[in-house]
Amino acid sequence: MLNAPTMILASTFSPSMLPREGSSFGVAFERLSLSEIRKALRAGLWASAVGRPEVADHMSRALQMPVPVARRRVQLAADTRLFVLNPRLRTDLWGELDRELDDLQFHCFEVRSVSDGTATNRNVKAPTMNHENFDEIFYLIGNAGERLVPCVITSRKCGERGYHVMPPGKGNDVSSATITLDPRAVVEAVVLRGMSVRCKPDTDERAPPSAISLGKRSAPRYWLRPDLHDWVKGARIAPSTAAFA
Repeated sequence: MLNAPTMILASTFSPSMLPREGSSFGVAFERLSLSEIRKALRAGLWASAVGRPEVADHMSRALQMPVPVARRRVQLAADTRLFVLNPRLRTDLWGELDRELDDLQFHCFEVRSVSDGTATNRNVKAPTMNHENFDEIFYLIGNAGERLVPCVITSRKCGERGYHVMPPGKGNDVSSATITLDPRAVVEAVVLRGMSVRCKPDTDERAPPSAISLGKRSAPRYWLRPDLHDWVKGARIAPSTAAFA
């Protein structure tokens, strides 16, 4: 059981890795460089673990130290702070190990365990930092039944990365977009306020992102993880009960 400030390297991270009770997710969008991570790990300040053997091997070589494969659930003691790092690794660039990882930025978010064993819905946020696992939380369902998943995009104007949420009727014009990495902000904007968000169909990773809003023309339905339904309480359109379109 972890009972001190701990940092974990995670190639993938899902809510199933943590106990449901007693944990609240506070997203902290810090970016840490590889050299900062290496120094901290060597100083023994943080633990490290990843869920996929090939990523663990890759990170071990990059960090020049063992990175174990973690397959068990992470248990947190009361009043513990856990920082999860999500490295964006492109497998097609793994052959250029040094160049790729010298420039690698780690997205960091924080999980806090609470001492009373409960977590209020107000504090619970989905532990996601990128489009690779957003579909475990929320997606729009197109007229053909395809899943349309919000994706992280780098703004050409300011260089900021995040989900691009826009007023309806703007098409793919991102000049008026609000950029956020907060999953709840995306869901509330799309479902409660009728905004559009840049999405990709899960059937074609190469498809360019396009602005999708909840409506009959493009996406008449949406799916939201059942334990997060309070996010859209009072919405005109209720979440679909099907986990897959």
